[in-house]
Amino acid sequence: MLQPTSFSQGTLAAIAGFAERSERSTSMKRTVITNHVSVVFISSLFLLSARLCIAGQTSSDSLSFYPLQNGDYWEYYDLKDFGGVEDTVFVSVLRDSIVWNRTYHLVMTHSRVSPNPSYSLQRLDSIDDVFQYDPASDSDQILYKLSDSIGAIWRNNFGEVAVIDSLSSRQVFGSTREILLVAYYRDTTFAFPLGAAYLARGLGVIGTFDGEGGGWDIRGAVIAGTTFGNLTSVQKHRGSGPSRFQLYQNYPNPFNPSTLISFDLPSTSNVSLRIFDVLGRKVATLVSGELPAGHHSYDWIPAGLASGVYYYQLISRGQVETKKLMLLK
Repeated sequence: MLQPTSFSQGTLAAIAGFAERSERSTSMKRTVITNHVSVVFISSLFLLSARLCIAGQTSSDSLSFYPLQNGDYWEYYDLKDFGGVEDTVFVSVLRDSIVWNRTYHLVMTHSRVSPNPSYSLQRLDSIDDVFQYDPASDSDQILYKLSDSIGAIWRNNFGEVAVIDSLSSRQVFGSTREILLVAYYRDTTFAFPLGAAYLARGLGVIGTFDGEGGGWDIRGAVIAGTTFGNLTSVQKHRGSGPSRFQLYQNYPNPFNPSTLISFDLPSTSNVSLRIFDVLGRKVATLVSGELPAGHHSYDWIPAGLASGVYYYQLISRGQVETKKLMLLK
């Protein structure tokens, strides 16, 4: 195992931490003040900042570096340039889902620029390591080895080499918290830094780099019912109501034993959501009746059905949308 000093010198010495940022102007421009910039990173990485002047918050040192409870919610500034349009990323822990007798939390991510949600199934084990279910391999991929010490190395779900670089203390949202820095590399030569992530105890991920000037910078969060920072949305799971009728691809797919089917309704309407086999025979009805406007998700747990291709169809106000899913046993 590498020693901490192996990663606190050279390229990673540049990722110094966070600096206080002024409140946004009406044009919502961001002022980022960096404490230390490395020659290696200056051309490719922006040092993230955090909103640090929010009063009235208390430290949650007993909590994990990766809170993962149903109802937890985060908002981030997206540091990418969208042609002058500033984006906000929303991450919500929706509910439990069972895969192979393991309990995962369904996590939804979407943004204002890209409102179509993406989903992942994540879980914490008893020693606070974080895993994400990979439907393609039908196995867990490790996101963070939070149980290990500084210098620990693993490959994350993107195949990158991840390293716990350092542990420090910083002011975040008005209280002092431990900050864990995780750095990412292309391979174990550690010659090609790809980015980094900051995790704050009791808050989770508060900032990321992607190595190309992009990343996320935390705006606020709701953790175990306590609000931190400034949130733009009063709805935890979506920043605003959907503007159109839309059926999303199920997740996971292929699947066994269950999958999640989600859709958007722009207004209250009668809805039918049914599952058909390849011969057009109805095998299940998930919804039949009136639903309010908003984003809706339903689990399908097929019983007594063979492996193969099935189709799910959503009907509302004369609109019909159909997608394909695959059951594997």
